[in-house]
Amino acid sequence: MVIILQALLMVLLEEIAGRASVAQQNPSAALPGHMGFILGMGTTLLAIIWQMLYLGFLATACSQDAGPRQPAQLVSIGRLFFWRMLRFQILLGVIYIGISFVILAVVQSVVLASKQVSGIPDWVVHLCSFAALVVLAKPMLFIPAVMIVRDRMVLEAVGLLKEYRFFEAKDLVRAFFLCFAAVYLLSFFLGMIKPNGAFYYAAVGLYAVVSSALIVAVTLAAVIFVAGKTKPATEPAEPVEDNLTAD
Repeated sequence: MVIILQALLMVLLEEIAGRASVAQQNPSAALPGHMGFILGMGTTLLAIIWQMLYLGFLATACSQDAGPRQPAQLVSIGRLFFWRMLRFQILLGVIYIGISFVILAVVQSVVLASKQVSGIPDWVVHLCSFAALVVLAKPMLFIPAVMIVRDRMVLEAVGLLKEYRFFEAKDLVRAFFLCFAAVYLLSFFLGMIKPNGAFYYAAVGLYAVVSSALIVAVTLAAVIFVAGKTKPATEPAEPVEDNLTAD
């Protein structure tokens, strides 16, 4: 269910992005204001519910009483981790964009000797983005897992990173890089397809399902790895609900 919802969300976002692009070129094709608002709010709500469901799934997968749970139970558990994970994702996104920009600027000026950003090939942009991902691999892989398994806030999880050696999990690290290499490659090929018609949406659906399955599998493996390396507490405690100010 987690993978299906994520895939549907990715397809929906792709459709919204496509419609927004068309509306920029042809304002008459834009949705009415109230319809755009309803669509935006509905998409946001779906993304929040999916994130809570996803976090609840990861949290219960490493618990001592792991077993089948109802979606409502997973959402309730995932809600406890939602705000801290959102803060981490925003922080990671800003750092990732910054590192990608620096790498791209160096490649543009030193390697390509190009003054125009528009003259940079798409494959170079993807390669620079992947290089930034390599730099951030350890925090991307382990911080969410530490936050979930050990019920920590963002800064606390950063401080605990030293307890988990990156190359102790060689198979996990290899899977992480293969996963994102496949996602970047699929994204590159998807960008080569003309964005309309049944074939394009079939390709978007395939990309969404494959990339969702790969990312969920790697994240789950990281959670299990951290859980295996973490000494169990004498008295397991329920996760403490996060809020917007605590960290």
